[in-house]
Amino acid sequence: MVLSSANIRFVVNPRSGGGQGAALASALRHCCGVESVFILGDLPLRQIVVRHQASTSAWIACGGDGTVSALAEAMRLAGISLPIGVIPLGTGNDLARSLGWGASTWSDSTLLGLLEQLRSASARPLDCWKVRGPQLDHLCLNYCSVGGDAAVALRFHHARQRHPQVLRGALINKGMYAWLGAQQRAMLLRQHVRFANGLIVPTWAHAVVFANITSYAGGVVLAADGRRDDGLLEAVALGHGLTLGLVAARLRRPRLLQRVAEVRFSVGAALPMQIDGEPFIAEPGVYHIQHAGRISVLVAHGSP
Repeated sequence: MVLSSANIRFVVNPRSGGGQGAALASALRHCCGVESVFILGDLPLRQIVVRHQASTSAWIACGGDGTVSALAEAMRLAGISLPIGVIPLGTGNDLARSLGWGASTWSDSTLLGLLEQLRSASARPLDCWKVRGPQLDHLCLNYCSVGGDAAVALRFHHARQRHPQVLRGALINKGMYAWLGAQQRAMLLRQHVRFANGLIVPTWAHAVVFANITSYAGGVVLAADGRRDDGLLEAVALGHGLTLGLVAARLRRPRLLQRVAEVRFSVGAALPMQIDGEPFIAEPGVYHIQHAGRISVLVAHGSP
């Protein structure tokens, strides 16, 4: 599939990449036209994609995994099934990695080449999942996790809010993430969470990740043979403290428990969760993860 440059539109998160998003928006407007570039937050995304659906052949999310999820949700709610591409600007960039786009940010010298690759990329299906629970109804593309790893993500999120000028580079952010993982206190998951559907979680597990793609936490491979379009999630157990830190640093492999078509679990007390790298505190109650169809994504040449 070859896309016309005049029909590609971009949604840019200006805060991603330590402010690189704002510079990228300016560069895209210069080479693709002002009418092709939209800043995340200026207008509701659903309104944007509906208004331009007739004249658009693909949407490109420029930012982190959260930007991609927001764009995909807006298109799903609007009933629009155009392909979505990614220019990675975030810290983890796990979806971009799994689609073959890597995690390197753009530069003036590489932007035109990157746009040409996006125009000639293949469109492939990607499973979508709905995570529902108390006061929660959220689309998931990458992974959903509960327990200690989400607690680390939440601590990192708060640290970045307090020190935005320090935690603004991918290398520094990964180092901080691994250090926080090594420092994370024990959180025996089976004391707080009850899983259904026959899923057996080890007593040592401090977190369980339900993964839709192979890349996690900035490049950790959870299950090398996982597929993004088979209607299944890889349920993976993680330890705590040094073990979690080693996994985040890619020095230790997590344990694949099984592949599941849906997930049900009950949380007995407020507990950290994350969806596509966005952490929050989950309220007590029952949670359900179900398959919610597929979207079309642009995959780099040479990627499976």
